[in-house]
Parts: sequence; structure tokens; C-alpha cells
Amino acid sequence: MSRKSKTPRQYVNPRIQKEPRIASEPQTGDALPFQWRTDYMDHGGPFNWEVLSVQEFCRKVVNPLHNIETMEWGAVLRMQHAHTLTWSSIASNAIARLEEKSGDLPPDAELLSVGFSGRERIIGIRDRRYFYLLWWDPFHQVSPSHR
Repeated sequence: MSRKSKTPRQYVNPRIQKEPRIASEPQTGDALPFQWRTDYMDHGGPFNWEVLSVQEFCRKVVNPLHNIETMEWGAVLRMQHAHTLTWSSIASNAIARLEEKSGDLPPDAELLSVGFSGRERIIGIRDRRYFYLLWWDPFHQVSPSHR
């Protein structure tokens, strides 16, 4: 039996000061790409999605959202009919429904209204890069305009 030497064959001297291979600043929320999901869609209550047929859903929701998927969040929020909703601007029946669903929603939910034409709005939750569809508001009743 031959004995193998336990000394390493190569000596590696790692650098003491490490540098990242790609140095970049982390993206802020407005620089993130807009992406949407359907995880929290409400299928009950006054603003449910059941009033839309599949064809209407594709035409009024999927197509417009698909068109803005190429944008960053900052550009989406600068659109004419896109804005965050405050508790004081939300109708009482919408607040009641949110309280019912509170256990199913993310804890730091930021409510957002996005509209593409007329009175119809999509109410959703913004959580970092994602816009989670919550309600379909065809008559602009979740956050009525006071004009």
C-alpha cells in the first residue's frame, strides 16, 4: 500500500477584497416591469368577475393589460386613469368587502385603480412588481369620481 500525500497540490490564494461581477443599483418600485396576476380575483360580492363573459374578459381586461406589460410601473402610474386608492376615497360597500377578504389578501396591500376607457375600472392590489386583479368595476363605483 502506498501512502498518498495529504498536502494540497495547488495552493489557492483567494482575493481578500471581493467585488460583484455586475455592479448595479437595485431597481426601485417604479423601475420594475409591470406584471399582472389573477391570484386574488374576487368571485363574490358587488364587484365580482362573474358578470363578464370569457370574450368580454379577454377584450376588456386581458388585451389592455397585455398592452401595458411592456411598460415600467412608473409609466403605468402616470397613465390618465391609473391611481392608488386611499381608504377615504373607497365606497363603504367596497371597504366592507375588503374587510371580509382581509385574511385572503397580502398584508401590505396597496389598492390601485386602472381604467382604459369610459367608466370601467380594474381594481387590484400592487405588491412590488405584480398587479393582482381583485375586482371588476364597470360603473366606477369602488372609488366614485366627484366631478
